[in-house]
Amino acid sequence: MDVLRNELNGKLDAIRAEMLTLLRADADFVTQMQHRVTLIAAFLTLLAAILGLVFALMVSAAAITVAHLPKPHSRQDRLN
Repeated sequence: MDVLRNELNGKLDAIRAEMLTLLRADADFVTQMQHRVTLIAAFLTLLAAILGLVFALMVSAAAITVAHLPKPHSRQDRLN
């Protein structure tokens, strides 16, 4: 009876060790993927900030250009 129990315990220990090895490998893989996702998110955030800044500069430049345009003359001014 003890021999069977010891044999079963040995098999269970081997299975536990293999499961732990697989768990560690998967944990390392997930950590690498999280790092990659974090880098991609940081890059996309930087890209969005740059695009936002460019758009803001374009809108500001257009607003300044409109502000400097000569005012249209009214019909009354043309008659005088």
